[in-house]
Amino acid sequence: MDSYFLRLALYQIAFLRGDQETMQRQLGWASGQPGEDWLLSAQSDTEAYFGRLEKARGFSQRAVESARRFDAKESAALWQANAALREAELGNASFARQGAMAALALLPGRDVLAP
Repeated sequence: MDSYFLRLALYQIAFLRGDQETMQRQLGWASGQPGEDWLLSAQSDTEAYFGRLEKARGFSQRAVESARRFDAKESAALWQANAALREAELGNASFARQGAMAALALLPGRDVLAP
């Protein structure tokens, strides 16, 4: 019954509770496994939430690389698009444009093309 979706839910609950230890434990569990990209993307969102944009960018890139490593091309494109949206929300047009183009190059699927 253990899966990365369960671990992602545990991570999200820990985030809401401010429980860094549990968040890190879930990331550690996922390390090197299929689905690791989901938790890396969540960590990227966490870093951005706390204003640590460079760390957020790094975790986004790791999420993309992890998804690609496990041949999850649509997920890789989605994480790249998510990072581009974040950059756009923060007013970083150049980073947003580069990220959007990278996402489209990975896989111009339905979720990447969504407005």
